[in-house]
Amino acid sequence: MKAETKTKTKLLKKMGRAVETLALAAGHELVARVDMGQWEDSSQAWRTADVALEFTHPEFGAEHVTRLLDAGIPVVCGTTGWNHQLPDVEAHCRALGGKMVVASNFSIGVNIFFAVAEFAAQKMAAWPQYAASIHEIHHTAKVDAPSGTAKTLLQQVENQGYSDLPVTWERKDPAPGTHVLTFSSPVDRIALEHEAVSRDGFAGGALFCAEQIVRAEPGVYRVEQLLFGR
Repeated sequence: MKAETKTKTKLLKKMGRAVETLALAAGHELVARVDMGQWEDSSQAWRTADVALEFTHPEFGAEHVTRLLDAGIPVVCGTTGWNHQLPDVEAHCRALGGKMVVASNFSIGVNIFFAVAEFAAQKMAAWPQYAASIHEIHHTAKVDAPSGTAKTLLQQVENQGYSDLPVTWERKDPAPGTHVLTFSSPVDRIALEHEAVSRDGFAGGALFCAEQIVRAEPGVYRVEQLLFGR
């Protein structure tokens, strides 16, 4: 158990480092790094931030986002697995006049994949001989299963008329993340796939959203609004 916890913590720090590297390269200033449970340092430098990027653990997602909103800091959150708490946090954000976006995946490529998958599902739903399914593959340190990205993909497909889709997953190393949406009939098979090859895709999309939300009006945003303006 201890080894697993260390692996998960190491993975989360790798995502933080990826965001930090891209942010510094883009000319941004990093005012603070906050590990889980280490908010009350003497400097409180995090309170001076223009925006916060939160990539931690499902257990702490709601607490961290709420704390940042209470401090008046816009939040870009990529932590998944706390959806049951999300409506309350979003209501809190609106009440404060804050700004936040929570997404299962900030990658530009993944969000284009979502749009293509939604279009395909809309067309395929009219043909009942095509059964849809979702499969995802991640590294063994992935906390939630199925992944938040797979859950988002499932919701988008179900919104187009599908129901009871099977969602399967694998955990193996190395595997930054692969998601496959398949439509199968007795005569053919259509598959849409996104494969991540670097954390920079996730980190770059999150950084772009952070840049956008600083300039945005108060509100709770969807990732596609910030990435694509819709």
